[in-house]
Amino acid sequence: MLHDLVAECATRHPDEVCLIFDSGHSEAGSQERITYSQLWQQAMELRSAFESLSISKQIVGVYLVDGINVPAVLLGLLSSSCAFHPFNIEGLNYTCKALRQARASWILAHSQLSKQLKPLLTQLEGIEVPSDNLSKHGLQLYKIVPSSVSSVSTGQQFNLAYSITTSGTTSTPKVVLVPHACIVPNIIDLRQPQL
Repeated sequence: MLHDLVAECATRHPDEVCLIFDSGHSEAGSQERITYSQLWQQAMELRSAFESLSISKQIVGVYLVDGINVPAVLLGLLSSSCAFHPFNIEGLNYTCKALRQARASWILAHSQLSKQLKPLLTQLEGIEVPSDNLSKHGLQLYKIVPSSVSSVSTGQQFNLAYSITTSGTTSTPKVVLVPHACIVPNIIDLRQPQL
């Protein structure tokens, strides 16, 4: 699984910097950095929060602000046996169709984006789920009521890493489900010395 590769790095190289984030909005040299152990600790805190809410083996729509904590959020979901579906809210009807086709059961967003999500949540009949554990990470969770989505089989979800939406030339959302088995071999291959 994808998150297992990160766990391995956190064990082997806990104090090495694994992420550097520069928003591009601040002065040079003000990049944020975290180590593998810090990343993994954040991911495990989030995993515990998801599991305490019985979020496992489901697809979670994610609407996040670019930042150094995004990888920890995604790793927390993956280590909870969830898949994530990134989306933006441009084109409300398109986004609703895409989330329904992706069979997202939840939406996870940075709290600062909650106002922007209101029209989408209204259309998807989304219900806010309070969580102090997620709030301390600046996150808000919403449940999409069951009548709005049909579920993916548990076996299929367990193997999914993420899903994406593409529309091609038709402007109709098409969901691509990406299992761990499609990603992990590529990452392992990239880690090998190139001849």
